[in-house]
Amino acid sequence: MTNYRFSLRKQLLLTSLVLLLVPVVGYVGISQWVNLLSRNQQHNLQTSARLMAQVLVDTGRYNNRLHSIAMVEPIRPKKDLYAGHTPTAIVLDGKHNDWQQIKAIAYGKQQLVQIDHPYRKQSLTFNLSLATDYKSLYCLLQVKDNTVVYRDLKNITVHRNDHIKLSFVDLLGKPQHYIIAPRQPSNFEAHKLAANGRSIRYDRKINGAWRATDQGYNVEFKLPLTMLNGQFAIAVADVDDRDSRAVNFTMGTADTTDINTWGNISLPSKALSAQLSSFRQAAPHIDQIQLYDSYNQLIAESTSTMTKDSAIKRNAANENITSITNFTTTMTRLTISKLLPAQTSPGFDVTTPILFGGKQIARLQLQRSKATVREIHIQALQKPLYQSVLLLALGITIALVLASILNRRLKAFTTNMQLTVDAQGKVHPATDSAPNKQRQHPTKLYTKPNTKLNTKLNRATPLDEIQQISEGFIALSYRIQQYNHHLEAMAARLAHELRTPLSVIRTSLQNLNLQNPNIQNQGLKPIDANNQVYLDRADNGLDRLTNILNKMSEPTRLEQNLDEEDIEHFDLAMVVQGCVKGYKQIYPEKRFEIDIESQVISIMGIPDLIAQLLDKLIHNAVEFSKPNSAIKIRLTIQDDFAILRVINAGPELPDTGAAQLLDAMVSIPNTSTGSAAENFHLGLGLYIARIIVDFHDGHISLANRDDSQGVIVTIKLPLLRLSTKLR
Repeated sequence: MTNYRFSLRKQLLLTSLVLLLVPVVGYVGISQWVNLLSRNQQHNLQTSARLMAQVLVDTGRYNNRLHSIAMVEPIRPKKDLYAGHTPTAIVLDGKHNDWQQIKAIAYGKQQLVQIDHPYRKQSLTFNLSLATDYKSLYCLLQVKDNTVVYRDLKNITVHRNDHIKLSFVDLLGKPQHYIIAPRQPSNFEAHKLAANGRSIRYDRKINGAWRATDQGYNVEFKLPLTMLNGQFAIAVADVDDRDSRAVNFTMGTADTTDINTWGNISLPSKALSAQLSSFRQAAPHIDQIQLYDSYNQLIAESTSTMTKDSAIKRNAANENITSITNFTTTMTRLTISKLLPAQTSPGFDVTTPILFGGKQIARLQLQRSKATVREIHIQALQKPLYQSVLLLALGITIALVLASILNRRLKAFTTNMQLTVDAQGKVHPATDSAPNKQRQHPTKLYTKPNTKLNTKLNRATPLDEIQQISEGFIALSYRIQQYNHHLEAMAARLAHELRTPLSVIRTSLQNLNLQNPNIQNQGLKPIDANNQVYLDRADNGLDRLTNILNKMSEPTRLEQNLDEEDIEHFDLAMVVQGCVKGYKQIYPEKRFEIDIESQVISIMGIPDLIAQLLDKLIHNAVEFSKPNSAIKIRLTIQDDFAILRVINAGPELPDTGAAQLLDAMVSIPNTSTGSAAENFHLGLGLYIARIIVDFHDGHISLANRDDSQGVIVTIKLPLLRLSTKLR
């Protein structure tokens, strides 16, 4: 069976496609849902309107009411009045702030019922507004009068001043007359008039406020609906002369003295409004239901107490509450609100006629506001948004899982790359099949590569780019190791092969030197002094070649013998003191200064290697130090480390490449003394020192002195701990 190659590019492409589906599904889903919901809402609203209209006609309880509406005579404009419904009581303060939703009727010259003086427009006009809350009838008159004359404080009459006449038929069918005439702008109670027009008393049932304005005055009052029986008239009398106090004009809906001219007042039906409220409760998404008669007068309505602004506040409050109880729902609603444009949630108005006896007597209007439509859209879109969020979360999860897998594999690959070459530059292929020797000592300097992880990578199928790179790197590291083994073996073979001809040359030179006195006895010409110089130079060159071969072989022998030495804990201070005593005898021309902080400094390792390390450092310090200068050896304790410093006065290290001096075959010739040939270095001393320090799990560094007069070599070796293993 052939394995399908699921490449890294295909993995990332699949993840990208999954994530790209999220906005596509979201956009298509929102568009489809909004269009479908809009059509369904308008259709359902139309169906609801027809059903409600039929119920109103079929319900016998309301047939008489609808029949009376059908029998109403034609309306006389500005004589037959209509009071709009207000859901809350109006504050009687003479202001028109509470009357924003009520339509006012303007009265002017055509509505004058009494003229005793030439009329001018600025003399008198007014606007009339009527409203009811099913308990009282509210009235607002906004009168424009260029001269306002109030009642005389000393006069008890109520007619010789500006005043308001109010007439209506009570429930017993008797006409009632009232007059409003305060002595100054203030709250008032209406005067009840007798049949002869004289004031009888104040009637507290009819009360309100008279408020002066820049153009005249406002009068706002109310009277109980229990006082009315249908016919109603109201008029405004204007007095301009404060001396004569004669009435110039009377303007109103009718002549209050002639009951035959009074108009009818229509009030919204509370019973029909209650029926409409029951309809709205059955359909909570309908914000307003209104019933109009054939003259477009509102006879019943049921309106949600929530305006557009309050609906927005309610939604915000619900979102705040939801944010506490259900953070996910809140975030979903907020997201939909941001994604859903306002123009995609229009309000709906549906009108249907009400027929009685084949005649349209009224019309029913249903309204659904933008806020409600938007709320329905938000609720309906929550499910597809949940699905989109779920799809997005799934895509993100897949991406994170793939990223985690890729990250883990890349880290494993990086780890294997780092472990392929150890601290000594040796190559260890990251595979179980490659030969891999491990140094066994307490410091664990030579760490075996993570072959288990590579084995897992090797077993991964099918192959992708990362696995291909990993396997290619494993194969490359194995080939590099084989090549390094070949180079190391070749160097050893070359050294072995060079020693044989060097031995022949050395033996030949020795024989020449030994046989030189006997040459004359053999009849040969003796070697003169000039030729003897060349023989000596050849002998010196041979010594140098031998010395180079020995130094080149020293690091290899040291690495091969590290495991063969016995590891023990010893006193570093004692080893340093013993070595310094020997240096004083070896280099009598140099001055050594030793400073040891503690009497006993115990570490773990091999004392002979520490002595060899110190030999290399002292040799360099002696060779590069100035004449008559002291070589200082400092041994201190810092934290959990023993700090060994070798300080000499002499040339400084180069600005760059100080760390490279610890590598093999890197050196700086000392040209201050002797010739370049005499001071030739292979650069293996510090390299051997680094091998010894690394073996003891320490650290070595080179730096110039602070006074720029020499070099400091610092070595940090871990102190002996109770948890340190000997093997």
